[in-house]
Amino acid sequence: VGDSLGIDLGDVLVNDLAETGVVQATLDGQVSTGLTRPDYFNWPDELSVDLARYTPQLIVVMLGANDAQDFPGPPDVPFGTPAWDAIYTSRVSDFMTEATSRGAQVIWVGMPPMQNPGLSAAMARIDGIVVQVSRRHSGVDFVDATTVLGTPTGQFTPFLVVGGQEVNVREPDGTHVTPSGAQLLAAVVEGVIHNRLHVDIG
Repeated sequence: VGDSLGIDLGDVLVNDLAETGVVQATLDGQVSTGLTRPDYFNWPDELSVDLARYTPQLIVVMLGANDAQDFPGPPDVPFGTPAWDAIYTSRVSDFMTEATSRGAQVIWVGMPPMQNPGLSAAMARIDGIVVQVSRRHSGVDFVDATTVLGTPTGQFTPFLVVGGQEVNVREPDGTHVTPSGAQLLAAVVEGVIHNRLHVDIG
């Protein structure tokens, strides 16, 4: 489940998992969504439908790219304030609780570095909250995308050298992930799936 970056990852991940012959995987991706604006799209409600429909053993979550915005009021709660952090912490925690409520394990994939420095800093703040919350929830693994899709120090880069070849990993908008970049991130997620569920992938 996820936003448009979740779709970037999910398209590759679902295909990889389908090729194992032992996994049935489904992508529920919703563009321009997140946990900040349930008035626009309510992810907890959507997850409830998914849980009832699929009874998954594992849920991969990639959300957050659209969440660096104020919580609408009245009064508005500005992004970057302690009050915002507290509300977002609660929402992430509730989402993890719901996702694991029927026995599913969760892999929560963090946001990659962004070309826009302000957005990149906002994503790091959101990832920090998710990491803290994930440590309090059994059955939740966090996958850090910053060095998978960024430089060794976690900075934005549109290209990475993989196996001696230069690979374009980010789309021209500096936010989204190319299929090649998604394949790199999917490989990390698949490693966690292998460790958690002992599924051989590729």
